[in-house]
Amino acid sequence: MGIVSSSPVVSSRAPEYPRNTQLGKEDFLRLLVAQLQHQDPLNPMNSTEFTAQLAQFSALEQQRNTNENLEKLIERQEFLARVNVAGLMGKEVLAYNNELLVDKPGPVEITFELPQDAKSAQVTITDPAGRLIRSLSTSNAKKGFNTVTWDGKTESGQIVPTGTYYFAVSGILKDKSTIAGQPCAKGKIEEVKYKNGRPYFSVGGREIAMDQVVKIMEPSREY
Repeated sequence: MGIVSSSPVVSSRAPEYPRNTQLGKEDFLRLLVAQLQHQDPLNPMNSTEFTAQLAQFSALEQQRNTNENLEKLIERQEFLARVNVAGLMGKEVLAYNNELLVDKPGPVEITFELPQDAKSAQVTITDPAGRLIRSLSTSNAKKGFNTVTWDGKTESGQIVPTGTYYFAVSGILKDKSTIAGQPCAKGKIEEVKYKNGRPYFSVGGREIAMDQVVKIMEPSREY
């Protein structure tokens, strides 16, 4: 007859406990109560030290509540901002952007801004590879926003293919010095997108960030 051992099997593995990297207020209170329960009756905790720990706990709790309230406030503001931005759908926008989108043959209106009056303004249109497509000139350009019409043709008079082109602007002053102009885009807001929490407008095939916007207006009749 065999002998059955009744000795318990002891695992060499230490028990695993869930790890919490943050000390919550319940943990703090439990530690404080345990400290009071296990203090030496002949050498009790110093009242000043006890008061300091309570003050620390109160400050930490107040900071935690403040952070939670700030997070809720930020969430509320972001929600309201999204609602306000969504209300811009269909509006006409003027923004800093140097893209020219040609989706059909015909004239294209180009808008730009100058920092001061100029005797003339030079608009240079290039393709995505940087090759010159057309140079345009307009006289007596004023400080602020100006427009010039491109007929959609190259220097040699050929109609350009549909696609994306780019333009740069310079103003020529009376003393023949030059100033840099700011290319602009104008169109109707067709869609609002968000990337990393930032709003972007789809305007005539362009993607325009909120901080590029100069003006928001009621749509003109041509739309």
